[in-house]
Amino acid sequence: MKVHLGIDLGTTTTLGAFRLEGHGDSALHSAELRLAEPGGMKVSYPYLPSVATLHGGDVAVGNLARNLDLPGQVTVRSVKRYMGTRNTYHYPGTEDVLAPEHISGYYLEVLRKEVLDQLVRLGIAPTANAAEGLVQAVTITVPAAFGGPERAATVAAGRLAGFQEVHLIDEPTAALLYYVETYSGPNGMLSIGAEPTVVMVYDLGGGTLDVSVCEVSRPLMSESIEVRVLGRSPREDVGGDDVDLLIAAEVFGRCCQDWGWTDLANHHEEAKEVAGSLLKMAEGLKVELNKLYEKAEALGLDSATMRQRSVVVPEMEVGQDLSTPYGLRFKVERFEELLEGLNTADAPMHQKSFLRPLHLALADAEVPPDRISYVFLAGGGTRLKPLRQALLDYLGLPRERFFSLDVQSAVARGAALYSEMKSSGALGNRLRFRDRLASGYYLADPFHVGCLRELVPQDAEPGFRNSLALVSPDFLQSVRLQVLHGQNPASPEYLFPISWTSGDSVSPHLQLSRTWSRAERAELEAELLEDQEVRITLRFPKGKEAYHLRLGGLDHEADPPSASYSLRY
Repeated sequence: MKVHLGIDLGTTTTLGAFRLEGHGDSALHSAELRLAEPGGMKVSYPYLPSVATLHGGDVAVGNLARNLDLPGQVTVRSVKRYMGTRNTYHYPGTEDVLAPEHISGYYLEVLRKEVLDQLVRLGIAPTANAAEGLVQAVTITVPAAFGGPERAATVAAGRLAGFQEVHLIDEPTAALLYYVETYSGPNGMLSIGAEPTVVMVYDLGGGTLDVSVCEVSRPLMSESIEVRVLGRSPREDVGGDDVDLLIAAEVFGRCCQDWGWTDLANHHEEAKEVAGSLLKMAEGLKVELNKLYEKAEALGLDSATMRQRSVVVPEMEVGQDLSTPYGLRFKVERFEELLEGLNTADAPMHQKSFLRPLHLALADAEVPPDRISYVFLAGGGTRLKPLRQALLDYLGLPRERFFSLDVQSAVARGAALYSEMKSSGALGNRLRFRDRLASGYYLADPFHVGCLRELVPQDAEPGFRNSLALVSPDFLQSVRLQVLHGQNPASPEYLFPISWTSGDSVSPHLQLSRTWSRAERAELEAELLEDQEVRITLRFPKGKEAYHLRLGGLDHEADPPSASYSLRY
């Protein structure tokens, strides 16, 4: 029996889902996490807050990390935004530093351990140790705009968490797979047939936004789903976190009036102290404000009446001898005013926006809004009612074309389905995915220093082939080849860790080094495969040699860095 696990490694929350194989249970299970509360009691949660605290030889994550308030602690949030970068976090009291993949690895390790315990509770395995053998592989989701460095760091995080096999899938693809697999078919809510149907996936999490426009079809007499990506949005680091910041800033401004803080320069340290408490409060206020919309809809209230409703700001201590004022209220009207800047499509590029990525994805796909048959919403951020109304107004589509089922878990559930397809070898039979390449591949010309030759261009589609002729000059025998990857052809940012193979031999080096005969000819062939993987073949006709290489893809390999601290959650 196998457990097919998918994990949505989010900016603010991390959650998982799994499906059992060989157990007669075809249901998708959400990972149930039993997390420690202050006082040591464990409570069941559907997700892990993506927060870590470094202190005293320990790494605390999740709710425990959110509630810790220790002198000298280092609290890490939104680490996903720094995956694949050289950003580091200094461990207090030591010279050690942790990379973003270390922090993400701790989140993934918690998910893995909790799923093992859940398998015991379900009676699938007698002990967590016995369940270890059932959970060897995982599919982790990443933003579609993630390039080689970010994907390599995510794979490294998975290996640090103890997974032997790590696969990656783009978040919009995972959400699309879940919706189409779950809700289409003869009696399904979605009508997907042989003719391509244009759909949009709008995935807004805590800190990232992905929008994809795709064609989906299900050929006659076939169980497979065919997906072709028409356009996508560029990377946009915006999400529910930004709404929390707006609310926290508003509450802070009112508190300053009550505390008599007329010049913040005189209260810099106190302001830093209260920031964390106000952010926690803001997240709760956002939820309560959103509930007002749901109640108003049930009561049939008009928008003018709704805008005058409000929620109470909790009276609580937020710092030493500092509390929020009694009787402070937050009106829906003010909430909508704060969101106006985010809910606009023509916002300048330096300003964060919930609608600009949607506009850019449609432009990239060259598809007008009225061609969209369905809009699939994913991510906790899409629960915001004002955002949903802004999407309806901008696209001009009827409400019934929007699907918002399981928005919190859609990405993780799609990853679990992908994990099952990948493990069973049914990927090509059940899902045929054609996506344009997000970043190009380039050869550093070994005979002309500083010259890059394009192997596979950005936006190439699966099936693309290219061939480059290489001729060694008379004076040069030893040749080193480097393949680079990036979105900017002028300066690709990533040198791939390359393994060239010839027969059974493998050279695990960054470059292939081979002595060439004078004026020897070689041919470099590149082909873009499914899952954004590139196959490169270097042929030497004279010596009848061929070296093969597979790069990138959704399962990019990397050796994880090492780090060891006790983990608490």
